[in-house]
Amino acid sequence: MLGSLRLADPAVARLSFIVPHVRPGDYTLGFWCKPCAPPAGAFFTTAPPGQRWTPRQHRIVRVSRPASGTTKPRTITGHGLAIGLPSGWSGVIYRRVGGLAILHAASLRLPPVDGDDGGQSAVPRMHKDDVLIVLLEVGRPAAASFPPLTSPLRIQRRDLGAPVEGFPLNRAFARRQFKVSGRAFDLWVEFGTGKASATSLREANRVLATLRVRPR
Repeated sequence: MLGSLRLADPAVARLSFIVPHVRPGDYTLGFWCKPCAPPAGAFFTTAPPGQRWTPRQHRIVRVSRPASGTTKPRTITGHGLAIGLPSGWSGVIYRRVGGLAILHAASLRLPPVDGDDGGQSAVPRMHKDDVLIVLLEVGRPAAASFPPLTSPLRIQRRDLGAPVEGFPLNRAFARRQFKVSGRAFDLWVEFGTGKASATSLREANRVLATLRVRPR
């Protein structure tokens, strides 16, 4: 089970998820919709039986196994955002209701989003060396005072402080707000221990430096 659907637009449902550990192959997504065919509901799939995967279609997920010894970072993209993930990291980019983008990236396997825009459900899975990055796009007028980002994104010890609501008080937490490419963002970085180590800071900044933002 991957998670719950959310209605993004009339007749358009969205589901954000991390591809689970399954055998390489081609997969369709299926979902049960009770309101679609009351009272019993109906089952739907993203592709009919026999349809083949092609690079240009978006109804079939192709899961492949990385070549042996592959350590090259992979890049995830979506909604005008892109970020590079080192080996062992997972991430997801989706759009919440209202059209604003959200990015989660972590040095662990992320749980399904399922409405958890802040990524708090990943915190209990974190070990002492883990890092969780949450990037929330912010609309006007809340972002009017955000400063522009003039160099590659990074966090420093001066960005560490009290966590936002929902995050534990006994973990190091960094926050930074900025504007770039005509868009505004609120960045949260959660660490696995009460004091962020120099190694964890470097790891977080190595990933943050790869962030790319396209104008809307």
